[in-house]
Amino acid sequence: MKKMSLLLLLIFLMLQGYPQENTIQNLPAAVSGSLTEWLEKIPAGREAQYGFRNRSDFSRASLGVPVQVFTLDDAFFTQPGTSPTLKSTGEWRIPVIVDGKNCALVTVVKINGDWKIVDLGAHVLAQELAAMQERFTPAQFSVIKLFRVYPLQSDFLFYADPMAAPGQVTLLPLHSATLNIERLNESPVKTRNLDEVAGMIRETLSANNQNR
Repeated sequence: MKKMSLLLLLIFLMLQGYPQENTIQNLPAAVSGSLTEWLEKIPAGREAQYGFRNRSDFSRASLGVPVQVFTLDDAFFTQPGTSPTLKSTGEWRIPVIVDGKNCALVTVVKINGDWKIVDLGAHVLAQELAAMQERFTPAQFSVIKLFRVYPLQSDFLFYADPMAAPGQVTLLPLHSATLNIERLNESPVKTRNLDEVAGMIRETLSANNQNR
């Protein structure tokens, strides 16, 4: 009976992993047909702001590895003292690559059962993801996730199970986070767990409200 229970648990975990694995593999192909349309929306003369040298880059653009986006559960902001819990936003960010270089990111969501590009930009974040990707094997990078704090426009990377206890979710602050959450700069420690960051988020939001 014990062996059977372990086998069923293993099968369950494997099945849970398939949807994300399939999404990572299939998502770029599902939206690549509309990539050129979105690139052409970039105003003439502003290509560099999106990470491109010129418009001729558009014809060589391709999509990289999708990164799933998570954020804090609404209760964190509406119920003081609530433990931080991560939830999926339903969004994926995919690098737009030209000649092996990350130029920008597209934001992809599922609308009426079909994956659609809904935004293009984030040149700095695209570069940060490229730098991170160089530090990992493809298999390791495929489980990297993005944690976004929307009220503070701050991003972190993590690879833990989003449902893990807050103290077990290790976050790597990106440029936007160190810029908008000053407490992150008070220590040379590069990573923080979700519990620690949640306290800093609450302090920053409180300070911002007082300064209005």
